[in-house]
Amino acid sequence: MGKAIQQTFIPELDVLSNGPILPNLSELLNSKTMLLVMEEAKGEYDHLLYDTPPVLAVSDAQIYSITVME
Repeated sequence: MGKAIQQTFIPELDVLSNGPILPNLSELLNSKTMLLVMEEAKGEYDHLLYDTPPVLAVSDAQIYSITVME
């Protein structure tokens, strides 16, 4: 995860962007790899903010909420 993290001009604010839009984003979000990335981030940071589309528009936000709650 280290190379993917981008530091910002705001002190103590780092960003991990998703990169290009994927056709199977919901599969990636629901993968074991994503769960591992989220677990690693929990260990590295005090607060995590996930920017997702509106809950009713697509399934991405629902998948995030399920994964984060586990």
